[in-house]
Amino acid sequence: MRMELWDAYDSRFVKAEGTLLVRGEKIPAGLFHLVCDVIVRHADGTYLLMQRDPRKHFGGMWEATAGGSALRGETPAQCAARELLEETGIAANSLSRLGTVRTRDTIYVEFMCAVDIPKNAVTLQPGETTAYMWATAEEIRSMKRSELVTERMHRFVSEICGGGERPANEQKEEIDMITVYTSPLCPDCREFKVNLDAHGVKCEYVDITGSMKSLKAFLKLRDSLPVFAPCREMGSVGIPAIVRADGSVTLDWEGFMAENGLAVVYRENGVSAACGLDGKGC
Repeated sequence: MRMELWDAYDSRFVKAEGTLLVRGEKIPAGLFHLVCDVIVRHADGTYLLMQRDPRKHFGGMWEATAGGSALRGETPAQCAARELLEETGIAANSLSRLGTVRTRDTIYVEFMCAVDIPKNAVTLQPGETTAYMWATAEEIRSMKRSELVTERMHRFVSEICGGGERPANEQKEEIDMITVYTSPLCPDCREFKVNLDAHGVKCEYVDITGSMKSLKAFLKLRDSLPVFAPCREMGSVGIPAIVRADGSVTLDWEGFMAENGLAVVYRENGVSAACGLDGKGC
């Protein structure tokens, strides 16, 4: 089987020269791979949705419209055009770059492709897509989260179909880089991470259970800052702890989401918090 290679990028979207990533292998911390999405808008105002093959991740769900990982040496526009042609048979004669979103290890670049083609000219890619449909903006906005792939795609479609395309190359307004002291053992931390990643918030995650260095850095804050006083008194650990770009700290992750206009889109079900020193919470 042929190995698929990707270019690696740093957090500033600068290519890490001399470094290649391999599909299926873990992406090293601090590096990102490029994924391009393209939504097709017909001249009559409808948008093209493709249904994913049931054997794929998110099988049976709809996506708008095509996308995938950039191959080694591809620019974002080249990747978007290739993915669109492969998955729909549509040649990208008019691509407009809409914005960029960064998650834990991926940089997504979003494009719009305007077309005026026969609506039955769409072709399916065996093993990738099984059906297609043209839908109005209102029809897309009314789709359930179980029908349209990923929260990020919901945001993408909502912004584009909601009436306000951004000028080409303009990025979404982003939250300044934050540092989150966290642990995969903590239910609140897991919830917060999934929600941050869904909204593309730039973060440095510090796993306090991952190394003594990280634990010591966290304890230095916990032992000295007033915001941790209730934690020290009640015997709770005090995570997730969010350090804003200005150095201020909050332990209220849901409040942080609210103050930045971010909806909570994920909850863990049936999980009780148990990372306090007394076993009653974080």
